[in-house]
Amino acid sequence: MPVWSRGEYNAEGSFDYFLHANLSAVTASFLTAWVTTPEQSAMLRFHWLDAPLRPPCFTVTHLEQFERDPGQQARIVTPQGNVGAHVRHITEVSVWHSRYSAVNSAFNPNWPRQLRQLAEMVPYLFQSGAKAAPLLDLNSATAAPFTTAGIIRFVDLRAVSPPPDPNPAFIRRRFLWTWDVLQFV
Repeated sequence: MPVWSRGEYNAEGSFDYFLHANLSAVTASFLTAWVTTPEQSAMLRFHWLDAPLRPPCFTVTHLEQFERDPGQQARIVTPQGNVGAHVRHITEVSVWHSRYSAVNSAFNPNWPRQLRQLAEMVPYLFQSGAKAAPLLDLNSATAAPFTTAGIIRFVDLRAVSPPPDPNPAFIRRRFLWTWDVLQFV
């Protein structure tokens, strides 16, 4: 069976690739020294339940995907005559911080400001640029994937209330990022 360059693996991987590249750049450009020191650098965790969480950090979890218009499945969706479907994705992007310092466990009185700075990066990234990301072929190479003809379109970003964390020292801001991709063969 041939590898489908516009499949879910490439779609979610391309979204993750976009977030990794751009959140790293935004963190380095816009944050003050409190988050760029090695002890408190803002990490980015994908599918974070598999890895320890050390705030300040961002977590990314792909929640669900569904056909935006099921009636379009297996219909011609490009001028070249390709068949496929429009698929909508919902991804949770969360920002985590702690009321206590990661360096010496002392109370951090600046945590509200620092959390706001981190949380402002997500809408900034959503609004910046063309509200789109290239669809990459991650099946060919993950270190330096090439761009396909596809594109990811950002649809909506909503801040939603997170459930309470069992650890009262952790504070979280949660965003649901909706995006579309046209999958065709």
